[in-house]
Amino acid sequence: MSYRIPTVMPLLLLTFCALGCGGDDLSGHWCAKRVTRPESCDALYLDVSEDDEELSGQFCEKYGSNCNPLINGKVEGSIVTFSYNIGNTDRADADLGWNLENTELSGTLYSTRCDCKIPLFLYRI
Repeated sequence: MSYRIPTVMPLLLLTFCALGCGGDDLSGHWCAKRVTRPESCDALYLDVSEDDEELSGQFCEKYGSNCNPLINGKVEGSIVTFSYNIGNTDRADADLGWNLENTELSGTLYSTRCDCKIPLFLYRI
């Protein structure tokens, strides 16, 4: 199943935020595919930094392409929340419940962009 990037990206970002709360720092590079280098990620890509309960960074359709900054990213327990811009005028909100095992992140992302829940799987690069 394929999802449009504007819908999936926010979900991925939320997933990253949640990792830091469990004692593991979410900071780093994440991809929706298993790759060994960020530039090899041709699927949903995240580059994030976590500082306490705050999350910053960007998500991209793929590495270096159609990137959007995370806005007001927060990590609270196993929930990550953030906003992102859609074009120049609209903004969407997202939240993610997550589970981290080793270098794999899984969870369900909810976005106001589509008013939907999407399963999400990311791999730390």
